[in-house]
Amino acid sequence: AMLRRVIQAANLLHAQGIGPNDTVTLLLPGLPETFIALWAAEIGAVANPVNYFLDATQIAGIMKEAGARALIAADASIFPDIWPKVEAIRKAMPELKVFRIGTDKSVTDAVDFEAACAQQPDDRLIAPKPLARDTVAALFHTGGTTGLPKLAKHTHGALALMAWTNTLMLDLGPGPVLLNPLPQFHVGGSLFGGLAPIANG
Repeated sequence: AMLRRVIQAANLLHAQGIGPNDTVTLLLPGLPETFIALWAAEIGAVANPVNYFLDATQIAGIMKEAGARALIAADASIFPDIWPKVEAIRKAMPELKVFRIGTDKSVTDAVDFEAACAQQPDDRLIAPKPLARDTVAALFHTGGTTGLPKLAKHTHGALALMAWTNTLMLDLGPGPVLLNPLPQFHVGGSLFGGLAPIANG
């Protein structure tokens, strides 16, 4: 089940030294693992989904502003353009903990996210993060069309409210299938297209 995989991923972040107030950047296209990583980071730390089409310097700038301690990225088996940016970002942020999603075994200096998650318990959070309405879940960046991108804080209360209002507006429930073509580094793709329908089965 997806919930069990999210719990495993949150436990992996904790096992790798990522704390509840640490930021985890995601450079991931539309994959099931993208949502698993996003929600794990939101319940175990602070998620920071970033547009992987930006250049490495811009991504590193956003990550530094967010105080990122970890990066979860797709390798070349999934999206070839991302990993060269990861290597450039690592040079700018050498203390970064890097996780790889994909099957490119030539990358040996990053944690294999899926394999490492499978080693974690899936029935409980090892170190549950206290969650309240005003607890920060994620830092989404703005488009940067009128200047440098800025970070917008999303709280757990705001995410729950948005998922609920989208549910009411679209009459979501178990059964219907929603096609989500929106990028997950955008609130439309992660909330309207992700959290709301998944929360309703």
